[in-house]
Amino acid sequence: MKETGDQQLLTASVDAQRAAADATPPGHCRKAERLSGLAFALVALNEQTRDAATLDDAIRTARAAVAVATPGHAHWLSCLYGLAYGLFRRGEMRQILVDFDEAATLARNVADATHEGDDRWAMRQAFKAQASCYLPNPWKLRKAVQDMAMAASRLRRDDPDWALSASNRGALSSVCRSKIGSAL
Repeated sequence: MKETGDQQLLTASVDAQRAAADATPPGHCRKAERLSGLAFALVALNEQTRDAATLDDAIRTARAAVAVATPGHAHWLSCLYGLAYGLFRRGEMRQILVDFDEAATLARNVADATHEGDDRWAMRQAFKAQASCYLPNPWKLRKAVQDMAMAASRLRRDDPDWALSASNRGALSSVCRSKIGSAL
């Protein structure tokens, strides 16, 4: 595969963030933050390369970040979100239901713990809804549509995430209707 400028930048970001995480001693207050940053960079690199080993590394790194960021830590929810997103991507790549299930559980925990005034609230609600769609349960699918509608209703139209959220809501509604009928 010929490397593009974006891939070179992502690889450089992974290298720099790995060096920072490796240089941060255990117990340091920024260890979780640096591991989480590395996990997100690895997921971004995987999205460019589609390399499964990179995604597995991202999930291992995200689990390490969660392990050092106890509840109440400033980066606890971000670490959980990173792990959920990595598992979700791997579920998509490999069609592994257990990854979707864990991703949906983590996404729900993150979304439910995020206060409505937080800038990330709508994005986290939308991801919770998206992750729930992959679970073959009509109740969860209906709940996903409700969560997505609530998230979309709270985003301002000038928010950069509005178009993505509206598009995802439409796609989500279509998929849910096809899976569980018009009972939505």
